[in-house]
Amino acid sequence: MKIEAVKMMREIREKISADTKDMTWAEEEQYLTDRITVFSGIANKAPNKRAQKRARATGVALDR
Repeated sequence: MKIEAVKMMREIREKISADTKDMTWAEEEQYLTDRITVFSGIANKAPNKRAQKRARATGVALDR
């Protein structure tokens, strides 16, 4: 049985991107927490600097 890991990861990333496209950081964090326990460390982190800068530029408050 041949596992196509790269193809599988691309499909997973595309699904996550589609699912979280219009979510706030808090909603995305909850999505990750609920569905992807492997990434629980990521979900517990504050939004990165790029997300913070984008939020300031657009006037959107980060739920943190």
